[in-house]
Amino acid sequence: MLALFIINQMTLTEGVVATVNDEPVLYSEFLDAVTSMGLDPGNLDPRVKDSIMEQLIRQKSIIALAREDSTLKVSEEEIQRFADQYIQNIVFNLGRYLLFSRAESLQVNLNDTLQIKRLILSFDFPEDSIDFRDPNLLAKVILFVGKKAFDEELKRLGMTRDEFVEENRKIMESQILYQKYISKYIMPQVNITEQDVREYFESHRDSFPRQPAMYFLQQIVLPVQPSFEQEEKAYLRAKEIYRRIEAGASYERMARRYSKDTLSAKKGGDLGYIPRVVLQQSFSPDAYYQIMSTPEGGITRPIRGPRGYNIFKVVDKAGDSIRLKNIFIPVEPSPQDIRKAKEQAQKVIREARRNFESAARKYSIAPQQIDLGYIPAEAIQDREMKKLLAGARAGDVLGPLYRDGFLIILKVKEYIPPEETKFEDVREQIYNMLVSIEVEKIINKVFEEHRKDLIIRKMF
Repeated sequence: MLALFIINQMTLTEGVVATVNDEPVLYSEFLDAVTSMGLDPGNLDPRVKDSIMEQLIRQKSIIALAREDSTLKVSEEEIQRFADQYIQNIVFNLGRYLLFSRAESLQVNLNDTLQIKRLILSFDFPEDSIDFRDPNLLAKVILFVGKKAFDEELKRLGMTRDEFVEENRKIMESQILYQKYISKYIMPQVNITEQDVREYFESHRDSFPRQPAMYFLQQIVLPVQPSFEQEEKAYLRAKEIYRRIEAGASYERMARRYSKDTLSAKKGGDLGYIPRVVLQQSFSPDAYYQIMSTPEGGITRPIRGPRGYNIFKVVDKAGDSIRLKNIFIPVEPSPQDIRKAKEQAQKVIREARRNFESAARKYSIAPQQIDLGYIPAEAIQDREMKKLLAGARAGDVLGPLYRDGFLIILKVKEYIPPEETKFEDVREQIYNMLVSIEVEKIINKVFEEHRKDLIIRKMF
């Protein structure tokens, strides 16, 4: 289980790739360093690997020196205070992974607030706490998901929070000692002045991006109804694929060849484990019953879902989640269907120009999620949307845009023009960067001074 994997990564029971005196360099620390640089651990240049290992060994040398310093002590209060942040980091990383993994497996459109809401609710997040105007909503959801998974894993292991802290005490103590050594011996040697910071800013002014233009956008989402001909075309396609599988064709081969869900198609249609509650929310009662009544290894008849037809293969039904494979055949509106829907949307646009909120409540399929919030212009990758917003100003009602079976009407509620980065905006960022560079230089110097007194072993 993923949660167990992450928890194990934080314990001393995992592989040790080097030691400095008795201070271990853990394999997970090496992996963290590699992935934080955006590198692939399985395809690493030996010179890069050696450089990362050398950096980790230098850090551990500081901890080894700190342990030999009788003036540096770690109190129980410090351990407990540090443990709170230590666990919080695990919870956040775990929650982020679980949230975005499920979003990917369910093909959630991150521009569709209805799909996002269903995703959030699938983790039992309180519905009355979902407010898309809240800039901290994502962090709240991540922490909620991560804490729930972390607590469940501790329960499964029969371990309390205090026992987890005790098992990881040496790691936390090492990190606290490292910080104390830096504060006592390294930081007093660091002298970054205001002039240093300003000179860096002036000499690197062109490397600081301009503050991008920002749009505060609102939306009205209108469904585009496919014609009967399009519906029948997709159904007959799905029915023929089902017939061929029943006749002996490989399900996985058919998924790779015909499924329009590109992510799962590459894996033979594998969606991974999906909570039953998500399936209930995504399909009609009859469709849900058909999935649940299909034995392991069996396939369902074509099932109509929100966006098209699905032929599921039930891999594993144990527990609260079901492992499924899927062949997805979308029901796509024809160009004529889209053109007709755009013509009908003109009435909505006229009303939206008079009162956008009123029109949204009347016509939108997502009337509770009108606000999209502040969006940087540079973050908009969609060419048609970029073209639509070019030159737009506050109060403009734009569209409609066609996206995945829906028409979207936008309103620019607020527009913030771009501006040059000011020194005050990046002063702290530059200062911290210069301090880090100086600290790294001093650590390297300390390491070289004490190298002969350290016992360094590499096993990797």
